[in-house]
Amino acid sequence: MTFHGAVVTGQGRAFSILSVQRAVLDSPTERARAERFAKKQLGDMPVVLMARTVAGTPTYYGPAELVNYLKDVPFKSLPWKEYETK
Repeated sequence: MTFHGAVVTGQGRAFSILSVQRAVLDSPTERARAERFAKKQLGDMPVVLMARTVAGTPTYYGPAELVNYLKDVPFKSLPWKEYETK
């Protein structure tokens, strides 16, 4: 299985971003599952979940300081990669 994510350094620390479906952001249970998955796959670091709107605009969920940081970072400049599950 593959998934899309990024490992970013910002706000003085490394964190991961996991691309998810919008429904994941709307469900506390699914958010927690996605965060555990990201930590297992990308490393034990803070996690930001990202879903795109129909218009393609990213919506982020995670620690407030990281979400606020990402608001000023162009989406396409993030180091997105396709990963294989471990």
